[in-house]
Amino acid sequence: PDNTDEILISDAGTLKRIDYSHIKGGGQKTLLSTTTVSSAVAEVDITSNIDSTYARYEITVDNFSCANHAVHLYAQFFQGGSVDTGSSYDWTYNYSQSSNSDISHARNEGDSVMKVLDEVREVVAEPAYIRITMYNPSSTAHYTYIDTIGVYSRDGGNLNVIRSGGRIEETAAVDGIRFKMSSGNIDSGVFKLYGIT
Repeated sequence: PDNTDEILISDAGTLKRIDYSHIKGGGQKTLLSTTTVSSAVAEVDITSNIDSTYARYEITVDNFSCANHAVHLYAQFFQGGSVDTGSSYDWTYNYSQSSNSDISHARNEGDSVMKVLDEVREVVAEPAYIRITMYNPSSTAHYTYIDTIGVYSRDGGNLNVIRSGGRIEETAAVDGIRFKMSSGNIDSGVFKLYGIT
């Protein structure tokens, strides 16, 4: 409904009306697209609906699995409809494992990708779950950033909790994102794109 649409409610038999604007929720997410991977693909590209409509976008990835053992999940941005493969990405990656109390980290500047997951285990019964927020992708005055939170099984089967972030050191508008493995295919996953109001 529009903000000025009126809704009728009954109060002990007396009809009352109220504008929708007084009862609608705030801070909501709008589902813009769903990409379901059910057989092996080299890349997952989300290239529609990322524009100036929203200042923030969220991508959730459920039941993610890959073909090869101990490989990394990477992300790259599209600008003007083409994926940027230049050495313009910075990223940092922090994780903790269930097998020890250490918090490990990695980072890189001037890379051709952003690392989203590190040394993913390929076992289908141990999928990854990820939430990625993309900030202000349509801006031509600021770099576009992402941050990621997730849980998955790493290399030896240990439970990993991750927090990572990345950016592209360019001010061109971002209109898409690509996910790919450092080696092998993406075998499964449900990728959902949301606009954040």
